[in-house]
Amino acid sequence: MISIIITTKNRLDFLKRAVKSVVENNYQPDEIVVVNDGGEKITSLSLPIDCGIHLIIINHPVSLGGNIARNRGVTESNGDILFFLDDDDALDKGSIRARVECFYDDSVGMAYTGKKFVYSDDLENVFRKSLPKLSGSCYESLLTNGNGIGSTSCVAVKRDVFIEAGKFDENLCALQDYDLWIRVAKLSQVAHDQKALLFYTIHRDTNQISSDYNKYLVAGNYLAAKYKESLFIFDAFNKFIALRYLRVAISASKSNSFIRFKYAFLSFLKRPTLKSLFLMLPVGITKFFKVLS
Repeated sequence: MISIIITTKNRLDFLKRAVKSVVENNYQPDEIVVVNDGGEKITSLSLPIDCGIHLIIINHPVSLGGNIARNRGVTESNGDILFFLDDDDALDKGSIRARVECFYDDSVGMAYTGKKFVYSDDLENVFRKSLPKLSGSCYESLLTNGNGIGSTSCVAVKRDVFIEAGKFDENLCALQDYDLWIRVAKLSQVAHDQKALLFYTIHRDTNQISSDYNKYLVAGNYLAAKYKESLFIFDAFNKFIALRYLRVAISASKSNSFIRFKYAFLSFLKRPTLKSLFLMLPVGITKFFKVLS
């Protein structure tokens, strides 16, 4: 049995697009679980589905956060395989089938797809694609090289593996997907469909969580403490910290030049890379090179 768990809050138009992309897939799930995390109430009249897919709607009276919402969605679902989908993302036609087929290998506990990037105000035009690469035994690679799997919407996971891994960590304010992938990869093999079958939406404003550098800083420090023992075993603690500082610098690029420089510099001290060096340059120069590329 397959469940699609969609979290949402006050983005009904995006939510309808996400649900439509599930209904129109060439391999339909058994159920869609929509968890409305404190937004305006949603009913079945808001999301009419005229096929055989069972629809479950959960309305949180107040916002409890994405981690709690996804965990609640899993609790209320019935699927042996769980697909996660954010309300502003959408599935390509063959997205469900391609990931389900990855689970034909019993050793696989998690399967993912690549991304087709679109802007929120231009949803029909894909401006970039990212194909999946990481597979097999991925625990060490995820810890030492960062999130090589992608965002929550890219992933399907076996229910029993999700539960054994400990679900989404409800203490995390960001990087909750990356944290879960690490724990799942410690328990099972990871596979991908060799395709990019998710439409991942980029918002042009700075309200997207990926622009909130403070959350990345807090989450990075939390994860460094959480996985400290394994990081020292792999001799990768400094590399892990450098990657987290680099992520803070990138997320601060559009909003705070000082934070961008500070954490790019700290990242460079921990592990010198061209990316961290590039981010220490003045914004005007990096924009110039970005235009040229």
